Amino acid sequence: MKTKLLAPAIRRARLGDAAAIAEFNARLAEESEALLLDANLLRRGVRAVLTDKTKQRGFYFVAERGGASVKGALRSARIWGGVVMSRTL
Repeated sequence: MKTKLLAPAIRRARLGDAAAIAEFNARLAEESEALLLDANLLRRGVRAVLTDKTKQRGFYFVAERGGASVKGALRSARIWGGVVMSRTL
């Protein structure tokens, strides 16, 4: 029997998504650069981005499937006058 996959819903991240995004960032650093980052520092950094009203620190989008928990995240940030996009899946 085939299982029909639901397309992910993409939305702007909210403060309640901070723990999931911080976990994604920790996994990415460990997998790609063999770095173990401080979980509290990651959560504080993600919360700083999410609560920055000016969006000078950037912003996150998250993907959900079927209204379940966050399955992936993408961050956009201004760096040196340009924009850099990073993703975590």
